Amino acid sequence: ARPPWELDLNSKIAIVVGSEHKGMRQLVAKKCDLLAQIPMSDGVESLNAAAATAALLYEASRQRVMSGSNESVE
Repeated sequence: ARPPWELDLNSKIAIVVGSEHKGMRQLVAKKCDLLAQIPMSDGVESLNAAAATAALLYEASRQRVMSGSNESVE
């Protein structure tokens, strides 16, 4: 898994969020085309699912604004 800013999030995507601490099941991960992982600072184990989703949606939106894409983040 790579940080979200290293992935191209400009196309239509579906976001699958894993559970806190455990992430997602291996079978689910195998079905995904891209895997992102938000790097954590020292002392932070994980973000809750809502915070992780918000960070990923922000990055997708930022990339689309920077590229001039017409695709909206919904």
